[in-house]
Amino acid sequence: MTVSTPEPKFDVNPEAMRREVVALQGVSQDAAVGAQSRERVNMTLWDKVKTTNTHYTKATGFGAFKFTAVDPQYQLQEATKLWGPYGQQWGLKDFRFSTFESVESGKDGVVKVTTMMLEANFRYPGGEFPIAVDMKFKPGQDCCKKLITSARSKSLSYLGFSADVFMGKFDDTAYVNDLKVREGEFNAFEQKALSSIRTAKTDDGLNKAEARIRQMVAIETITGDQGANLLDEISLRRRDLAEKEFGGE
Repeated sequence: MTVSTPEPKFDVNPEAMRREVVALQGVSQDAAVGAQSRERVNMTLWDKVKTTNTHYTKATGFGAFKFTAVDPQYQLQEATKLWGPYGQQWGLKDFRFSTFESVESGKDGVVKVTTMMLEANFRYPGGEFPIAVDMKFKPGQDCCKKLITSARSKSLSYLGFSADVFMGKFDDTAYVNDLKVREGEFNAFEQKALSSIRTAKTDDGLNKAEARIRQMVAIETITGDQGANLLDEISLRRRDLAEKEFGGE
């Protein structure tokens, strides 16, 4: 004889379940908001100093290796704006210079090379961390001074100073051009943009110009009013093209 066992029954309260789900969602949302808030706080300094004035950069390189260099005095100036004169609340301390020798193969055979190293601690209002840099030692070449400058610049880069340069953004011509517009070269940009808009032959070209201008407004490369004037010109050019098409010209 088969004996069937009745399935257990559970009282389900839909309202209680709904409240529990809402509570869990609330916890999840609170956690997400908390994470976003922490991220904003953590990135405060970085976001403040990450953009580099193009006037204080130059293209340089070693052989085939090309890169953008930042004027170290400019970095010093930007840090001074935030924290005051160098040496008061921020800067390098506990300098430790040392040298070591190695050998290198060159066109003249194996040669002995002396390398100078600087180890120090970098302090700023938010903390302190160690830094080390080195270079080939050459008498009369201000090696100590160059190492100090290098260590300071590298330390500031760890905090986000000129991050756009070190992240390779200066390799992007459009990014650099946007910076130049922000730095006061809007008139030159406006004249070039107006010329392109007024001579555009197709809607496709105007659509690309419109997208670019809206992007520049969104990232605050140009102001809303500046963007609006250019967008008005695009509308006028669209109307001209439509009239020519309708008129058979």
